[in-house]
Amino acid sequence: MERHRIAALGVAACLLVYAGFEVGAGEYLWRTGCYVGICLGLIWFGPALGQYTGPCGSRYIGETTPGILVIVMGWLLLLLTPLVVAGIKARMAMGW
Repeated sequence: MERHRIAALGVAACLLVYAGFEVGAGEYLWRTGCYVGICLGLIWFGPALGQYTGPCGSRYIGETTPGILVIVMGWLLLLLTPLVVAGIKARMAMGW
């Protein structure tokens, strides 16, 4: 297994524990877990996702994306998870 995959898994686990302490167990922790799972998917399968061409919803992907770009985007989104948790806490505080 590559180092960046192991590191991503460790960071994701720490962020989920952090989210559990901040928002408690329940629907919001589940949503945060799904968000982190998407980030891990981008990191783990970046080269394969970057090679995809074809229909994507109502649009068409005509060119491939460098896998490293997909991995970097996954890391960026993963490291922004505390902002997502802060947004969830604000939403909970407002009663939305």
